[in-house]
Amino acid sequence: STRWFWYNMMNALFDKGWHPATGFVNGVIHPWVDDILVDPGEQNWQRLTIDQANRHLTHLSTFGGLCFDRVDYQYYYSYNGDDGKSYVPIQNNNNNHASPDDPSSSSYSTARSFRVPMVGLYKTILSSMHSHGKVGFLNCHPCRIDTLEMFDGIFSEGSALNNIGFGGMMRPTIMWTYALNHHTDDQLNTFFKAHLVMKVFPMVPMPFNDHSILPNNNTVEQYYRKYAPLFKLLKQTQWLLSPANAVSASTGKPNIFNVTSISHNQQQQVIIPVIVEQQQQHQQAPSCIVAWQPSVESCTLVECVQHWPGGIKHQLPPAHTTKHHRIASINAHFSKEGIFVLSCKCT
Repeated sequence: STRWFWYNMMNALFDKGWHPATGFVNGVIHPWVDDILVDPGEQNWQRLTIDQANRHLTHLSTFGGLCFDRVDYQYYYSYNGDDGKSYVPIQNNNNNHASPDDPSSSSYSTARSFRVPMVGLYKTILSSMHSHGKVGFLNCHPCRIDTLEMFDGIFSEGSALNNIGFGGMMRPTIMWTYALNHHTDDQLNTFFKAHLVMKVFPMVPMPFNDHSILPNNNTVEQYYRKYAPLFKLLKQTQWLLSPANAVSASTGKPNIFNVTSISHNQQQQVIIPVIVEQQQQHQQAPSCIVAWQPSVESCTLVECVQHWPGGIKHQLPPAHTTKHHRIASINAHFSKEGIFVLSCKCT
């Protein structure tokens, strides 16, 4: 294997380049455990990676797809290529400690961003995956639109909940959960409410893993079960961004999601979560007026079910709209956790 690597992969060894946060690269990088960083723009490495993906299709017929890890390494730039887009600092030969912020010790040169060949690689591999009915997920912290173009979903580490939520507006989104063992009840409620309103599913406890949430904490698992019925409402939904579907709440922070399997020209179903900050929930009135403008012009009746944590739900009185005033006014109530979720259908 050493000889094979020497003859086939030495050109992919990344030891000269630049990173916008850490500066110049002089020598190999060991980013994780017993590994080295390679340049994804090197053709032999690309061919090997594509071949590995295709072997999954031919030898593992039951697998559902691939999850690509760690896009944060794509911030490196290699001097061994030119992507036609990148122009970065290059070290002065007379000063090994040159700073990219000091024009006297560095100049600029063309380079190849790791992101450019990786995005091309994603397109090649995922096109093949999709043709075989497989999916692709990405660990994308931080998430970027150009990187996510071909992906079916997100399964991401990190703590940038809003960034991951915005990246997953139109696709399933799961966020890594590191540990919740020392969270108080207020902190656990805040954790699940924030994920819910951004349509980001929290990773569930996983046995035998070494750097994410583990099972057997009864309190934490009770919260997962309590919020599970609310997250279930978000399946097969997408963010609604059109002003034709405006929603507002007299108290708290609302969001609105379209149920894609039901909504069409004649009717529309939406999910509307509304939350208040934990420190405010005892100061706020328990009721809340939600105003929603459906996009279906012929809509005259809006029927809503109010959902609380723990699977508690009840039917609300129907709200009526008119042709010239298509805003439905819905009177709902917060649970003790400071949340409610409306499931509304317009006909």
